[in-house]
Amino acid sequence: MPMPTKPGVSGFIASDPTLSFTRYGDARFYARVGLHQDAERDEQGNFHEVEPYFTDLIMFGPSAERAHATYQKGDNFIAQGQERTYTQNVEGEQVTREQFRASTIGPNGNITTFSIDRTPHERETPAVDATARESTSQQAPAVDGEAAEKEPADPVADVLAERETQVAPEAVSSPAASAQEREPVAR
Repeated sequence: MPMPTKPGVSGFIASDPTLSFTRYGDARFYARVGLHQDAERDEQGNFHEVEPYFTDLIMFGPSAERAHATYQKGDNFIAQGQERTYTQNVEGEQVTREQFRASTIGPNGNITTFSIDRTPHERETPAVDATARESTSQQAPAVDGEAAEKEPADPVADVLAERETQVAPEAVSSPAASAQEREPVAR
């Protein structure tokens, strides 16, 4: 089986990005971009920079909204997606244009210094273990014989509280005990 790859481009945002919406309500990111080209070698063997290749970059959906919130004119990026050509009527004449439709975009680590936010996204949070799930899914016991008709407690808060009790240090039996005599507590 061949390695699954997608075309990619490396460049910089050359215009102020815009966010618009399609007639179906989907977000659409647009920016004019300059794509880096490999340096060319002249007859003497010296390398010379080549002017960037300019084209349009578009994205759709939630990715477009994130890109618009993140990128601004002058930012370097790497994007994956596909090249697309289309015809457009400009002043009564059919003109063929091209654009890069990105499915993913990120900073170019060879040019840009950036930091990574490693906090888990809502859909990527680790699943709560089965015992914690079972304990938090049960409703609170009835108070004074009343039926427990209340909404279930916040399962995340319950799990965090349970974990806090599991890692809390043990109480010292003697207040005069020195730090050297105490048993270490795993955290």
